[in-house]
Amino acid sequence: MGKTAFFSILASFLSSFLLLPGQEECTIGVACARAAGGRPLLWKNRDTGADSRNVVELRKGRRFTFLGLVNPGSRNVWAGVNEAGFALVNAQSADLGEKGQKGPGNGRFLARALGSCSGLGEFRALLEKTNKTGRSTHTSYGAIDARGGAGIFEVKGRSYVFFDARDKKTAPGGWIVRTNFAFTGDGKRGGGMARYLRARFLWERLCARGELRPEKVLRICARDLASPEGKPYPLPYARPDDRLPPFSVETFSTIDRYTTRAAVVFSGVKKGGDPAGTVMWGVMGEPLFSVAVPLWVAGGPPPSPLEGKKISPILSVERRLKSLLYVRLHRLGKVRSYLDTRPLPGILAGLYGAEDGIFAEARRFLRAGGPARLGKKRTAALEARLAGRALEAMKSVLAFWEGRTPIRVGVYSGEGALPLCVRQTLEALRIDPWVSAFPVDGTDLLSGA
Repeated sequence: MGKTAFFSILASFLSSFLLLPGQEECTIGVACARAAGGRPLLWKNRDTGADSRNVVELRKGRRFTFLGLVNPGSRNVWAGVNEAGFALVNAQSADLGEKGQKGPGNGRFLARALGSCSGLGEFRALLEKTNKTGRSTHTSYGAIDARGGAGIFEVKGRSYVFFDARDKKTAPGGWIVRTNFAFTGDGKRGGGMARYLRARFLWERLCARGELRPEKVLRICARDLASPEGKPYPLPYARPDDRLPPFSVETFSTIDRYTTRAAVVFSGVKKGGDPAGTVMWGVMGEPLFSVAVPLWVAGGPPPSPLEGKKISPILSVERRLKSLLYVRLHRLGKVRSYLDTRPLPGILAGLYGAEDGIFAEARRFLRAGGPARLGKKRTAALEARLAGRALEAMKSVLAFWEGRTPIRVGVYSGEGALPLCVRQTLEALRIDPWVSAFPVDGTDLLSGA
């Protein structure tokens, strides 16, 4: 790619655009075994403007049973792993779209692949076959398998390009990340450049430290809060702009976002290992307000805290906790989400304590032989116990912080309000550090701020 083309793409993607209802914006990463402690690794933060209520379901495909991240009642799957140890995620890339596309779309094709492919080789064969019949796909698929395969497929309707994470020329560090633009796209559409640059920086640092592991990816990458320039926000963040809620961070360009509906990490098996040992770590809801839970296909249907016809128990608690810290205001032509960072350190301390214990117990389970040796019954019992522990930890954090979060006060600054009076009212309210005072106008009131 020439310098002119690269800077044209960079300029296009650095500009922000509105995440419309139903639109997918995700961050994904894949690492081969040499970069991730001997086990291939796959990550996805699922972002969507839709009111997505993600659950994990056990589904039966044409050849394989698989765990899938889904919306209840939908045939689409947005991430998953099957009994052969093949795991697959996606990140939508509008710049891979073509006119007149027909056939299965991104989520439907992902479901088909999990149900019929044992690894990257068979997935490539499925792509070759459907290149002829056509797809409605415009996405980057990240994939790992039990044979050590790891890479990214940039997929259009009738073609694809594969980026092999094991190829030292393609991926010198053994890992690849993607957001919502493709390296083989048209250079005119797409987005997520700020997230891409930040994710690339974080993965490079983790890899250099020998820490590219599920717990680190979920703790450091999936929950990252950094400015569009890649600078981490201190917690709490003392915002200098008086027109916005104090101590708030806008989470439009961060990796963890208001629109993040789930995060998943798949950890594969070592060379020659039983595919049953492939684990799916699922964080339901925005990662800052939830706890990771391990799942194995061999464990059968996911435990009840992760299931639900409309909404799972874990997601229900996550939404209540999240609502304590967010305010949504109409700014610069669209509704933006502002996260109050003052209670965040305390909330994270409570959630992280539980999550550390869950990871420790899962590691002991795997060292003892995992599902292949200990069987379905013990695997299912462990999943249920750890999911219950995650739910109880979230409930405890919610119970503590309800009533202790800052009071939100909007001061009307629209037509008829005197600027001096508005400023003095804001200054008076902000004397109390636990009052979050900010100006609102008629548009904010109509949008429910």
